[in-house]
Amino acid sequence: MAEQSQVQAAMRHVYTAAGTTITIMGALALLPPEKVQPAIDALHRMGDDVKDFMGAASILWGIIGPVIMFMAGKGATFAAAFPNQVKAINL
Repeated sequence: MAEQSQVQAAMRHVYTAAGTTITIMGALALLPPEKVQPAIDALHRMGDDVKDFMGAASILWGIIGPVIMFMAGKGATFAAAFPNQVKAINL
């Protein structure tokens, strides 16, 4: 599961990249001054969507993760059986 600090670190990069783009566009007058605030609001909505996605991915991992760990454990148990170790040596 993604920890809160991991989500915050990812969001810092998203906000920095988008904020830099908006700043450059504003500085180059590609974005009129009256459009800057709506663009910033859209940036915040996008950031919230990314946070929601990260939360959903964490929940999904919480469900699938134990299944994967069980399967890996089962495979390790099978591989550790003495007859299977002998077979591996004789190959």
